[in-house]
Amino acid sequence: MTTTKESIENRSFKKQTNHTLDIQVLTSEELLKFGVDVLARPHRTNFYHIFLFDKASVHEVDFEKMNIPDCSLLFLDKDKVHCFDKQLCFEGELIVFMDTLFSISDFDHQFLQNCTLFSKLYDTQVIELPADKYQKVKNTTRYIHQILNTLQPPPHQLLVKNLLQNLLILAQQCAEAQGFEPIKSGAELDYLLLFETLLEQHFKQQHQVSFYARQILISEKKLHKVTTQILGKPPKQLIDERVILEAKRLLSYSQDSVKTIAYDLGFDEPTNFIKFFKKHTDQTPNNFRQKQQLA
Repeated sequence: MTTTKESIENRSFKKQTNHTLDIQVLTSEELLKFGVDVLARPHRTNFYHIFLFDKASVHEVDFEKMNIPDCSLLFLDKDKVHCFDKQLCFEGELIVFMDTLFSISDFDHQFLQNCTLFSKLYDTQVIELPADKYQKVKNTTRYIHQILNTLQPPPHQLLVKNLLQNLLILAQQCAEAQGFEPIKSGAELDYLLLFETLLEQHFKQQHQVSFYARQILISEKKLHKVTTQILGKPPKQLIDERVILEAKRLLSYSQDSVKTIAYDLGFDEPTNFIKFFKKHTDQTPNNFRQKQQLA
């Protein structure tokens, strides 16, 4: 017997009682107290995640079961749909924070915005750490945890933000050492970040590259050059991938009809949505939903 899954759960950041900063660090012991019903249920949040895995584990992110190696970092942007597997085999720490933590200056805000470790346009970032870098990350994470759990004096935002920023810089360096191509600051990066923001705002209504190029005030040819050079994908592919991802989420975690989902995602006719979905997934929306219900 199968059951229809409910709408996906949205979870908001909850501040700890002993400080007012928009950041928390949870050890695996603290995290696992939430139990399988909370951790193994697919959900999305309005905050960022950095997992430090001491031991190999499995984490599901937007329909992909990710096998995480020992001594690795996993970065999740806001609104990613994810969950632990039901075995809850997690050893390590979890850092969660809001973007308001980086609101001290325009430089801090720009730093977080430019951090490609959290970009929605890239694949989910998993970084294996060499032994020495792993120990540095571990020590930094434990130090932040210690600061946040000290009642007096209250934690200082600048100190905590700087520690987290150093951790992100170290992780970025490790990613680049493993072949991740860094993006140099400049007009191309600005165009890409603006495209990412606009796509997240308008993907349900606007499926054409021309709309985004007009909003950015560049030509379609220029936008195509930016995304293919940096991401290896044309803008139309990125738009279609975002629509497909949302379609999969709605088919899996809501009880809306295919017709309702089609209109919600900006299609004039359900048949056009069905053709679009089948073209990109090799299955109909109903077939995909049935497989998810049986999973």
